[in-house]
Amino acid sequence: MVSLKVDGVRCSIIHVLDQQKGIVVVSNDDKAATGIQLDLNKYPEVLNVKNTGHLVAIENLEQSRELKPIRKLLREISFNSMIVCPVRRQGDVFGVLSLRMPPEKETVSDNEIRFVEIVGHVVSLLLDQEKSNYSNDFWNDASFEKPIPFPRVKNSKN
Repeated sequence: MVSLKVDGVRCSIIHVLDQQKGIVVVSNDDKAATGIQLDLNKYPEVLNVKNTGHLVAIENLEQSRELKPIRKLLREISFNSMIVCPVRRQGDVFGVLSLRMPPEKETVSDNEIRFVEIVGHVVSLLLDQEKSNYSNDFWNDASFEKPIPFPRVKNSKN
């Protein structure tokens, strides 16, 4: 839904395991991406957010100082701007919510940044729930795929 709201190319949640490895929890453009291991040396923006705990918004990858060390690896990518925000679990940075924009988008609005940040907070709240406390692979738990029934409210006139 984040990708649809801000016309993103890809929105992913990445669990950062350590300074070298991460794992894709979920990605909107490929349901089979869950569980893919990432070499975080290729994702300095993810490490920056993990280490600082602060959101990063990059409006133009070609001009980004943060991504200068890996600019040559970015030649064949399908995005130009991105927003990466921390996702927390029990107070610690669990990983990131990463939103990549289409190549023609070179600016990111304050509203888009704030929206992604709010979604990151909501994901963090979910991770803090009791269900996630006892499972390392809670995103693979089949019960999360079942819709949560809303309680029925009886109308006093009935």
